[in-house]
Amino acid sequence: MIRHYLYMWLAFTVLFTSASVGLEIMEGNKVTTTAYYGLRNLGIIYIIFTFIHGFIIYPLSFFPLSLLINKLMRPWIIRMLIFIIVASLGAVWVFNQSFVFSGGSYIDVYELNMYSSVIIFGIAGLVYALINEVLKSKTLGV
Repeated sequence: MIRHYLYMWLAFTVLFTSASVGLEIMEGNKVTTTAYYGLRNLGIIYIIFTFIHGFIIYPLSFFPLSLLINKLMRPWIIRMLIFIIVASLGAVWVFNQSFVFSGGSYIDVYELNMYSSVIIFGIAGLVYALINEVLKSKTLGV
């Protein structure tokens, strides 16, 4: 059981990093001010930074959620939908953390689209759910 959630921790961290970098490529590249530090300015440091964030966020969010869902929800489709919905809601938070700052927002100035974030992180949630189902059958024997 522990092995399953360690694998899921790694999967979550990689998916979170990939989704964050994807969001940065799609929306962050529109921000042309030097006051914004994204992938263009920070490069690999941005990727490392998002990897560390994903590593920290998993035990606080998706680990307890995964435990509950795997114990309480029997139909696999409902488990998948919950992961997709939670990831999509998390996308709004990531988007705001990335593009809203104390003095204002890059969202209106550069016409950034929050739905890009929702779609990217929703897909990451789907992939997470699929990995969970495959690993569950192999590591938990369910």
